Amino acid sequence: MKVIPTAGKIAVKELEEPGSGNAVSRTYSHQTGSLLSQPVSPGGGKLCKCEVLEVGPTPKGFDPPGVKKGDVVLVRDYAGDEVEVDGEDICLISPYDIVGKVE
Repeated sequence: MKVIPTAGKIAVKELEEPGSGNAVSRTYSHQTGSLLSQPVSPGGGKLCKCEVLEVGPTPKGFDPPGVKKGDVVLVRDYAGDEVEVDGEDICLISPYDIVGKVE
């Protein structure tokens, strides 16, 4: 199965193994039925190194995200929505969650 992001979204996967300190950690709230993230102080959040799997179409009136399939990017911790596809954790993020490219 393949994940194709909708307009304005980017599909990424983490390059680091979970538990290595680079994983996107989330807490599920059974009271609200939603994912919670811990507050992060400005400029003090962790970044995850991810590979871009697919880039959704750019919505009208917006600039292209500046990344393409195969790029390695730094993504804000607690960004996006996770889904498991064929045993692989994929995260759908906004271009604004990407803080830089790794070359």
